[in-house]
Amino acid sequence: GDLVLMYKSNIHDKKKLEDRWKGPYYIHDDLGNGVYKLRTMDRKILKTPINSARLK
Repeated sequence: GDLVLMYKSNIHDKKKLEDRWKGPYYIHDDLGNGVYKLRTMDRKILKTPINSARLK
């Protein structure tokens, strides 16, 4: 469980200085090919797998 931030891809209508990263999240599972399942700080697992290109 490393801690990561997830890039918000739906910020095209947002203000320029608004935070582009969401989190932190824990890495719950490595699905291979740079895809991960994430878990919130309160232990809820996100349904959608996230590509590593959207994580930092």
